[in-house]
Amino acid sequence: MRRTQIAEKTLNRLFLYVDYLKEMAQQGRTIVSSQQLAEAVGVKSCLLRKDLSRLGSFGCPRVGYQVDVLLNRLSAHLGLNEEISVVVIARCGFASDLSICRCLPEHNFKIAGFFYDGPQRPQASACTQEVLPIDLLDEVVRDNKVTMAIIASPPFSPQRIVDRLVAAGVKSILNLCGPPVSVPEGVSLRRAEAIHHLRVLAFYNSHTDEKS
Repeated sequence: MRRTQIAEKTLNRLFLYVDYLKEMAQQGRTIVSSQQLAEAVGVKSCLLRKDLSRLGSFGCPRVGYQVDVLLNRLSAHLGLNEEISVVVIARCGFASDLSICRCLPEHNFKIAGFFYDGPQRPQASACTQEVLPIDLLDEVVRDNKVTMAIIASPPFSPQRIVDRLVAAGVKSILNLCGPPVSVPEGVSLRRAEAIHHLRVLAFYNSHTDEKS
């Protein structure tokens, strides 16, 4: 089955399995049962086994899965072993956004360029990544064949930045903040603004005692 044919809910679970297996590997554990893994990520064992069946048959009945083997199979299936080049765009004065540089390399994301949109260069105290002016965005995207971008803080003109990214060849954009933007067909856009998710959580939190 091709990666693009994996349902999003299934994909999210597969990433959870990977994260937990990494923790187990770091702890030196070598075997995990389907029940243990299912309980760790909060799903039923039958659903976990169905998810893992796409990888082929390699678990041992009444024993479980070898942690390293399962982790390698999942990582390969999800493309996690491939290095992916991304660009990050932040607004001047948002130095805290540079902290995103810390976690991306751990997950095989190579930062081809970290850009600021504004008259003043932000302080790069959160990471060693060189901070570049937005004028170099198109050149860096094309030269490094970048297909993914992260808008880490609201630029002065979000749609203008998105249009430039698309024109340069970017196919997937993660918008972490700012107003909604539009993209043409064939370009994927995800909005993951923290305040939006907090509002949703607050709504459900205030209605936990209400009956539907």
